[in-house]
Amino acid sequence: MAGPPSTNSSISQAPPTQPSRSIFPSTPSFSLDTFSSRDFIVKDFVEALSDSAIPANRRSGPSQQADAFDPKPLIRTFEHALKRMSDLSGDLEIQENERSAAVRRAEAQHNQNVQILGRKLDQTIDSFHALDTSLNGDDYDGGGNNVVKIGERLEELDRHMTRAQDAKFIIQCWMEVSERGELFQLEDIRRSGDGEGKVRCARIARILAKISQRLDPESWGTVHGQGKQVNGVNGVNGAKSDRKRRRPNTREIIEKFSETLEKDLLKSFQDFYRRQNFAGMRDCANVLHDFSGGASVVALFVNQHQFFIERSQLITEEAARSYISALVDDLKAHGLTEHPEPVSSQIGMVLDQQFDDLFVPYFVGASYIEREKRSLEELYASLLFKFTIFHSRRRKVPTTFMKSLAKSGSEILASARDAYVERLDSSDLAPAQKAMLLRVAGLKDSENAKTQTEIEVGEQDGVLSTANAKRMLKWLAEAVGRGLELSGGSETTKDVSSLLNLLLTNMGEIYLETSLDAANDIVTGQENPKNEPELSYLQSMRSAITIMHLMNTFIRTVLIPLAASNITISRQMEKITAQSLERMEEKISSIMQKTIDVVLAWVTKLLARQLKTDYRPKDDTLSGGSDWLEQLQTPTCLSIFTFLGRLHTLALSALGPSSNLTAFLTELAVNVRSLLLEHFKKFAVNAAGGIMVTKDITKYIELLRTWEVDDSFFPSLDVLAEVGHLFVIGPEALRERLRGTKGMAGPGGGLWDRNDMRAYVLKREDAGSVGVQSVLSSF
Repeated sequence: MAGPPSTNSSISQAPPTQPSRSIFPSTPSFSLDTFSSRDFIVKDFVEALSDSAIPANRRSGPSQQADAFDPKPLIRTFEHALKRMSDLSGDLEIQENERSAAVRRAEAQHNQNVQILGRKLDQTIDSFHALDTSLNGDDYDGGGNNVVKIGERLEELDRHMTRAQDAKFIIQCWMEVSERGELFQLEDIRRSGDGEGKVRCARIARILAKISQRLDPESWGTVHGQGKQVNGVNGVNGAKSDRKRRRPNTREIIEKFSETLEKDLLKSFQDFYRRQNFAGMRDCANVLHDFSGGASVVALFVNQHQFFIERSQLITEEAARSYISALVDDLKAHGLTEHPEPVSSQIGMVLDQQFDDLFVPYFVGASYIEREKRSLEELYASLLFKFTIFHSRRRKVPTTFMKSLAKSGSEILASARDAYVERLDSSDLAPAQKAMLLRVAGLKDSENAKTQTEIEVGEQDGVLSTANAKRMLKWLAEAVGRGLELSGGSETTKDVSSLLNLLLTNMGEIYLETSLDAANDIVTGQENPKNEPELSYLQSMRSAITIMHLMNTFIRTVLIPLAASNITISRQMEKITAQSLERMEEKISSIMQKTIDVVLAWVTKLLARQLKTDYRPKDDTLSGGSDWLEQLQTPTCLSIFTFLGRLHTLALSALGPSSNLTAFLTELAVNVRSLLLEHFKKFAVNAAGGIMVTKDITKYIELLRTWEVDDSFFPSLDVLAEVGHLFVIGPEALRERLRGTKGMAGPGGGLWDRNDMRAYVLKREDAGSVGVQSVLSSF
């Protein structure tokens, strides 16, 4: 038998309150949400009400009972539904009235806002009309235009203000030249490089010359700086004469400035002419027209113009090539003097071949820059020959020295000698060039370079030299200048990029990084020192930092600006430069950090040599005489003081007064202080030993206060002094000390706590006495 029909989910029935099933159907419940649903259908709603009206027992009873129709459940269900719908209709009407009232209030507020904004708009329009009328006039004032009048007045005021500013500036310049004999303000404008500024300088210089003629006639009446003398020695005339002679010669100063300005403008005009910058040429010519009518700039232009240059004065590659090409054509067309007829085809081919041989090997494509690079490589290899040999020898010594060199650097060092010898014996080198390279390498002939054992190499050959670095940069700068003159600027960006790679390879990798790697290997081999560490490698840090700065300045000032026209190449140059410098800076940082570790390891070893009897002398030692009491410090303290003092001298020489030195010494001082605080917790101290503790601590503090550390470190030294006092004062004084320790810097960098002092007090020989125990128990 089929089950009961399903009802719509929008009508729910109340659950039975008793376990037994009721014969009456439950009343349906629904709300406004039932009718507002998009899935609401009237037919389905009525069917659901009808289904809910039939009791469950009748829907599942025998078939003969289903034939009897009982309308009462339906009537009760629909009456309840009508009542519920009537209630919902009332609720809906209340909501409708509330929302209608809210809409009416919003409309009234909106109308009020529109009226207010309309009035404001009318007021704005009226104000605009009034302003427009006041400025442009109305139909009855003859069409007068007050705006034009105001503009003219403003322009007049601006002219007056400009004239006043110029007059003020001229007066300041005159006071400057007449009283101090200088023209700093005009010099600043001249050095700015602005065309308008130089025009202004020229105009002001002419005005100053006229002022000088009227206010300082003595300077215009002098000959070679010697003015007219006024008679009188002790009178008024003599005093006036002395004052006049002490005044600067304004004429000479102004004329000297004008000459300097004219030379600068002529040089700028020449540079603009070479770059075909006609706007810059025009600005310079306008200014130079005020100097002798522009004769100098006209002469410069005539002398540089291609039409007026004699063939014997041709210096540039393109002009020389065109001239020789024309000469070849003339020879082909007219022949020689002895044979004035056109040359044969064979002679023409010979001339063409000779012409190509003259220029193609040197100036076609990248031929010239490749020759420059080969020349620089030979010079660098010769200059660094002994440096390379020294480090290659040290690398073969059976120690850890040079073991961490990069693979590329090792290959460069291994093949440096062979490559150098091959270049010396190359047939491409002229004898004069070979002799020059040998002098640079410090050799007499090439045979000395073939066998490494025959070459005299000392310790000084393996250290960095600022003079050698400057020679390398000078050679590169000369190569850049020749390239700019001969290439014409077409391949400048690529040329300087290749020269940058050459510089970073030779000065960066072969020179700087080799030295830094050597220093790094030395300090690495001393991480567990058995003897006092050798710190002489720190002296090379100063030269390394200086050479890095020179190289970076040269690259940023000379090479990268020449590649500014090609953003891709310029960015690539900046990137590889930054990577190279960052790699070298990381190596320097690694060396200094390892130096700190080595120094702390040696200080720890020296502290471990402290004898227990140093701070707890026996009675027989004290009764033996006053020698022990007259001892200023213990041997351990003196050895540490001497070692750290020598380290400070080397660090100051290596890093110089700088932030790097401050950071290095501060980190080292903090760690040394921590080692000392832990050190004094390990030794029992009696009354006499406490005196020696205070002497040692005073010596340590004296050393650390002489270092160039951060100012925030010095207050922490008070803790060391306080530790020394703990071993020599009595119980009552100890109680007061412990009360006053709040706020001091502790061993870990935080505030000093009384419990931190407890470890030192317990090392006192009288720590078990009643007085000391009472102090400890009170805290």
